Amino acid sequence: MTIRVDAAPGRGSLDTEIGIISDLRVKHVVENVFWREGSRAGMAATGAVAAAFGLSGAAAGMAMMSSEEMKEPVTKVEFMLGELQVEALLWNWPFNEGDRVRVVGSRDNDGGLFALSVLDEQERLIVSYPYVSSGSWAHWVSVMKYTLMISVPTSSIFTLLVGLGSIDIMKDGWLHLKLLLCILGGCLLVSCFVGVRIGCKFYPYAKLADSIFEALGWSDGKYLNLRRITKLNKKEGDHAALGDTYFRY
Repeated sequence: MTIRVDAAPGRGSLDTEIGIISDLRVKHVVENVFWREGSRAGMAATGAVAAAFGLSGAAAGMAMMSSEEMKEPVTKVEFMLGELQVEALLWNWPFNEGDRVRVVGSRDNDGGLFALSVLDEQERLIVSYPYVSSGSWAHWVSVMKYTLMISVPTSSIFTLLVGLGSIDIMKDGWLHLKLLLCILGGCLLVSCFVGVRIGCKFYPYAKLADSIFEALGWSDGKYLNLRRITKLNKKEGDHAALGDTYFRY
């Protein structure tokens, strides 16, 4: 499976540039991936995310500061793309000096670019800001899929155990069945509520993916799941991180 690409990329609120990587500097760090007060890279990330969401500066600051801190191992990258200075906080870094790449991000006041995604279009590889891997629709499909995969068996087993434990107490079989169905339904509702809450926590990353995919001109970006696409296009000898922290499209 491959992603369909429109003829005219760069339609979103983010900028895209193509060039050869030079003067590459890579550093592996642990960072709060949304907001790091006093960090230049953190401020750049906030500005880039704000541009992707179409937020004003003040609204972006409030949104980022109100987010829970999420410390993650990330890769801080700096390089030149021709005359353009590029900085990025990415989930991984599969590229090398001299590679030809496309970057997607937001320009800062100095004319540099903070990248949210970097792509090798020849090898069809993409690495992005942490947790950016699925469009918004694909995100919710995955949330409900995994919620049901976990909740249906566990709720059924719990209900069965309750039923077996109360079979001698409940003499009315029909009442017993209705009670067990209510317990099963309640367990499923609680599980779905927890799943949706977890999904909401990661939803901003899916919206960010929408903006990145739109800037690249990818049609149906909201429905794209890069993990699934990578799994379908896995090759022998691929790096273990492919499909986890960077992807094939």
